[in-house]
Amino acid sequence: MPLITYDFKIPAATPKTAPKRDQIRVPAGILRRIWILIPPGHRALAHMVIKHGETQIIPHEGVIHGDSELLVVDEYYEFKTEDVITLEGWNDDPYYYHTFYLRFLILPPLLAAPELELTKGLRVMLEAMGVL
Repeated sequence: MPLITYDFKIPAATPKTAPKRDQIRVPAGILRRIWILIPPGHRALAHMVIKHGETQIIPHEGVIHGDSELLVVDEYYEFKTEDVITLEGWNDDPYYYHTFYLRFLILPPLLAAPELELTKGLRVMLEAMGVL
């Protein structure tokens, strides 16, 4: 099970119109979970999104920003072959760089499939009961 770690450092005064972009190679498989550590001092001045090609995959809408928090994002995004994702970020802080610390869990499809089927079954059951 590949666990990819990456430190995404965004220089001070990086504008949204000219964001920093870093690319990460990912293996074929299912992107199942992402941990994003936003250390103290960010003060929500640094912003980040994760893209696959031109499609923003994390977050689905908006941007990631914050201060002194750990975000855990459960996802189910499939890479059919080895591929590249792009981290894109900007920093409104005129004085200091800011770093997002990331971990990506990418599962082989055979390991992720049972969980997906169980989730689909639960959703159908809850919809039938009128809960969803």
